[in-house]
Amino acid sequence: MGMHSWALLGMGWLMLLANTVGAEAESWGRRLEQVEELRNAGSYDEAKAIVEGVIEEAAAQGDAATEAEGLYQLALVQYFLNEFDEARATLEIGRTEATRNGLTQLEADFLNAEGVLEWKLGNLALAIPKLEAALEIQKAAEEWINMSSIANNLGIIAYSLKDYATAVGYYQQGLEWLGDRDNDRMRASLYSNLAEVLIPMGQLDAAEDYLYKSLEIEHAAEEPRNIAYTYFNLGELYARKGDSAKAIDRYRKALDLQLELEDDWAISLTRLKYGKELWLTGKESESQTQLALGFDVARELNALALLRDYCSLLAEINEKAGNSSLAEYYSGLYAYFEERVDVDESDPIVTNKPPVAEAEASSNGRRLLESPLQAATILVLCLLITILVLENTRLRKRMRDL
Repeated sequence: MGMHSWALLGMGWLMLLANTVGAEAESWGRRLEQVEELRNAGSYDEAKAIVEGVIEEAAAQGDAATEAEGLYQLALVQYFLNEFDEARATLEIGRTEATRNGLTQLEADFLNAEGVLEWKLGNLALAIPKLEAALEIQKAAEEWINMSSIANNLGIIAYSLKDYATAVGYYQQGLEWLGDRDNDRMRASLYSNLAEVLIPMGQLDAAEDYLYKSLEIEHAAEEPRNIAYTYFNLGELYARKGDSAKAIDRYRKALDLQLELEDDWAISLTRLKYGKELWLTGKESESQTQLALGFDVARELNALALLRDYCSLLAEINEKAGNSSLAEYYSGLYAYFEERVDVDESDPIVTNKPPVAEAEASSNGRRLLESPLQAATILVLCLLITILVLENTRLRKRMRDL
């Protein structure tokens, strides 16, 4: 998955603040900048408290621009706190206010943010048109850095769809639009994401060069979230090179930082890849632990793409362990989640309800669970079965070694 996304959304709000006058507005501006600094440092609860105060005060004073910007910053904080439903609602309210008050640049920022959120939740058909609409607004205003940010996010989606050539094109376009403009965070993000897509394309030397360029910028800026993402991509690189020791080391570094930041979505993704590499090197007990923990987080987040990828790996593990029934079951779940990620644009927001194992048919050829409780029950049982199977495999291996 493309990683550097949300923290690098459009910054049209800076112009709004620059055009706002008065001591009170200046205070709001300083506090909103503080919110961004706290968010980048992982201090989300403190950032949330500050931005909620700004929103309340701006609303009381009738300052629509500051209130809308406050909603934008609040949505970002909610996103990092994994409060995805709240973030979606805040973004919709904020975009409506921005449109109603003619705040075009901020409207584009909201669209961009909504696109990133829908991508993260696996709703790609909803994400793409929002990002494209944001890009058209930014192109009209010739906002090159914001254009670069949106190209970065569109590249991430193309990568998610395994359309690597298109992803490379977006990242290169983003770098071209960025040029020599002063935004090292964006540059580091584009470097890291470009490297990520070059890895499955086999261009490993170029990918490694871009990743270490990115890491140098991120260490200088002291941004642990982005450092963790680049360590993750380095794990991917070394896994592809067949250097398991280095891959495991980089995944571990990424995971340690993500656990400190309580970045649940990234934690789940890293545990997936970390657990796979441990399994490939015969460290079955450690692999079992990582996969169980990561799968549980993906389930709690209802992250469709992550659930799909976990089911794919668990199907492979069970197939190679000789557990054909479970392998077939996970393959079925994988197919289901794959279909839900690649929805048509006419589809409604994706619901995260896995299929029942029985063969009873519905109008679309698949009987669905009828309640979120049933869905959660199936996924919990799925996790427990996985743990039992992996433990059984470990014990059988130990018996063979005796």
